[in-house]
Order: sequence, then structure tokens, then C-alpha cells
Amino acid sequence: MKYTADVIVVGLGPVGAIVALRMALAGYTVTLLEQQRELPQDQRASTVHPPTLDMLASLGILEDMICRGIICPYFQYRDHETGPVARFDYSSIADIVKHPYRVSCEQWKIVEILLERLRVHPKVRILQPARATGYEETDAGVIVYARTDTGDISVSGRYAVACDGIRSTLRNAAGIDYSGYTITDRYWVLTTPFDFADVMPRLSYVNYVTDHDRWYSMVRGRNHWRVLFPTSAETPDEELVRPEAEREALCSVYPGIDYRVTHRKLYRVHQRVVETLRHGRLILCGDAAHANSPLGGQGMNSGIHDAFNLTDALPDAIDTGNTDGLDRYSRQRKHAALEGVQAHARRNEEFLRERDPAERQKKIDTMRRIGADPVESRKYVIRAAMLEGLWAAEKVA
Repeated sequence: MKYTADVIVVGLGPVGAIVALRMALAGYTVTLLEQQRELPQDQRASTVHPPTLDMLASLGILEDMICRGIICPYFQYRDHETGPVARFDYSSIADIVKHPYRVSCEQWKIVEILLERLRVHPKVRILQPARATGYEETDAGVIVYARTDTGDISVSGRYAVACDGIRSTLRNAAGIDYSGYTITDRYWVLTTPFDFADVMPRLSYVNYVTDHDRWYSMVRGRNHWRVLFPTSAETPDEELVRPEAEREALCSVYPGIDYRVTHRKLYRVHQRVVETLRHGRLILCGDAAHANSPLGGQGMNSGIHDAFNLTDALPDAIDTGNTDGLDRYSRQRKHAALEGVQAHARRNEEFLRERDPAERQKKIDTMRRIGADPVESRKYVIRAAMLEGLWAAEKVA
């Protein structure tokens, strides 16, 4: 079977869905390929930062996201033994953004909301399950090949956008280098309906907690808490999936509770960026282009920023053949990944991972001083909210 479209999008996560919807709203035909028959309702990315909320509001989906998620007006750093160290309020940047808060809404919910728009849009065709197997460029554009339940198919288009994740088939087919490293520790995420705010005074909806033994983070969802722990690579998987191990880990946050775990995930963390986000008529977006530590909740946001930047530039390339905007997209978004997202994740990890008592106390004192100073606190919020990275990327010619 052969299909045609102006734009071929591979991968139906939030990034691919936004690329597809924005291009359809601009009047272009889109074919979207997704290899999974049913999208997983798992506890992956959930943080949506203020500038990202401003972008998503333009698609008319923000109200639905808030209804399915929860508003987080501030975040904080804590010490496991002594409690709050510093609180950072998004109200301090209310003069910069239209939505001065974070929203905690799982990415599968965001995709569901976007799918409601995509399925009824006359310019959009969704092929699912359809696993991309490769692509080739032609004089007229690009052809993406895929495998479905009924056989092999091809989709011809002007451009292909790979939003197919860290193991991107199209990126690998193009031979684009994905340099960086994999963090030795794995991250272990446990989700529980127990409300820690009932027993932990002055707890924020978003918390980064340092401890002399093991750091962790805590993020509130609509009806649950997600707790992330670093876990040694030497610890066997079978040890961590035991109910006793899960309860022991959560009791290290707050003891004496018979916790019920509703979701668990163990995964490796990568810090990687491609050499280029554009390879001819193939464009990379989201995790296909860059991967980073989840500390700070910037990964999904960065992918959404990719999607908006790209779909601002792609119409000109289709209509006039001018690809300057696509090359600028590649340079800007690579800069944002390296100098914005990954740099902030490293700063978070450096604060949380410190084990030397004297150095750890210095970092706590510094963070407490920043949080108490309105000027410095505002600067920190601007950086954590990804505004600093966005502004710096926009200056890249």
C-alpha cells in the first residue's frame, strides 16, 4: 500500500502529536505512523513548565490538561532530616509568562487530549500499528517505509519528522551520531496513592531531596505521588521488583506506612545529543534528537519546544524550498539541549548527589541563600522554568 502526505511524522508521543497537529492546522496533509497498537498509560514524563504551557495554550488543550492533572505553583529543595531548604515560586515570573506555574500531567494524558483533535482533523491520517523500517530521499522528497499487520507500506512526502524516541529507527537509518553517555546509576520510580503531604510538613508538589545516604525526588500527580530513587547498576532487577524492596524504599522517605504501589519503572538515564537535527529531508525531534536526566522535568518540555520551533520553520521549506529555517532549527535546538536542559540536569544532580558532609552543607547553605534572596530566587526560577535556555537558543543564528 502506498500513501502520500506533505509531512510524515513517525512516533505518536506528545512531540509527534504536536508536530502533526500544528502542521495540519497550518493546512498541510500529515500521515502519522505509530508502531504500538495501544499507547501505554505509564508514569513517564509529567512535568509541564510555564513557557511550555504558554505554547500548549495556543492549541486549546491547556484547560483539559489542568482538569486531568494538577497545578504546582512552586517547587522546593529539601533536606531529608531537617525539611525545606529553599522554596521557589513561579509567581516571581508572572510578568514574563502567561501561566506562572507548573502543571503535573502525565504525557499519555497529553497525547490522549491531542489525539481527540487529530482523529477528527481532515488533514491527518493515523496509521497504527505501523512500524517504520527505513526511509530514502528522492528528487521530489522522501519516502518512509513501514510494516503493518497487513503488510509493508510506504508513505511519500516532502519531509519526514522522526519523533520515534531514543532508539529512533530513522535516525539510525540516516547514520546520525547520537553522542553522549549513559549514567551508571539506574532510576527507580515508584508511584503510590499515599498522600505524603498529610505527614510531611510544608511539602511542595515538586520536591528535590538531598540526604547523606541517598537522594530522591517527589512529584505530586492528580491522585498519587511519584518518588524517584537512584539505584546502583549492581543491584539486580529481581531485587527491586520485590514488594518488600518497594515498601522499604518508600519507608525511607516516611516510615511506618504500609504503602501500596500502583506503578513502578526501572530505567537507565542518558545524556545524549545528535550531531545535527536535520539530515536532508529528515528532521529529528524530541528523544530522537536528545536525551537527558529527568531531574528538573525538562525532557518532554524540550521535545515540545522542538515541535513548535520546527513547525514554525517547516512551512517555508515546503512552500518555497528555503531551508534556512530548518538549519536554524537544528542549531537552536541543539544549543538548547546542550547548554540549557543538560546543564540544568547536571546542576540538580551535583546538588543532590553530594555525600561529603562539609561539601553537602555548603551546597545546602548556598541553595538556602538563593531561595531567600528575591533577585537570585527569580533568576533560579527563570533557569528552572527553561526560559533562560529558550532565550539563549533564540539568539543562535
